[in-house]
This record gives sequence, C-alpha cells and structure tokens, in this order.
Amino acid sequence: MVNHNLAHLEKQISEQRWQNAKTYEKIAPHEYFIDKWNPELFAALKDAIHQYGVKEKFQLTKTSRVYTYKYLYLGGYRYWNIGSVLNRAKHNQSHTPENRQPKQMTLPEV
Repeated sequence: MVNHNLAHLEKQISEQRWQNAKTYEKIAPHEYFIDKWNPELFAALKDAIHQYGVKEKFQLTKTSRVYTYKYLYLGGYRYWNIGSVLNRAKHNQSHTPENRQPKQMTLPEV
C-alpha cells in the first residue's frame, strides 16, 4: 500500500524545477536544486534521505577520493544531499535491491 505522505512527497518532487548539473553531465549526470528554491521540499526530502536512505560509496573517477553518501531510491531516481544542495540521478530499478526501496514512511507535510 502506498503511503499517502510518500505519494505527496513524490508529487512535490515532480513539480520541482531541477537544474541539470552541467559540470558533471558527461561523467556523473544528475540534476539538483538548492534549499533556497523550495525550503519546505528541501527539508522534507533531506529528512527522508536521512531516515530511509542507504549508505553507499561514490567515486567520481578511479583515482579520485571515495565518498560515502546516503541515498534514497524513489520513483526511478536516486536522491542524495550535500550541504544546501539536493541531487538526483536516474537509476535502473531492475538493478535496485529490495532493501533499497523505501519502507512505508511518515513524512512531514510539504
């Protein structure tokens, strides 16, 4: 059963303007928005990532530093937060293990 707050969050996400990250479009394509553009959605999504995300390692190139981020898999995207920026990238759901799928959540209203 779909959680109503999760459905509401997905609706808000779909209405948000996302900016293409041009600097990384060839090596790590993704989109982002900053907290000032939509503080309420930023806070709700950041909270969902914190509560329901999974930790994974990220390395931009074979010689670059390895970072660990918390990712939330939701609606065909992978979301993560760095400071005042929320990022998302498309992912192939067929390669997403069940434990990456969000559990039933209760999120703050946006």
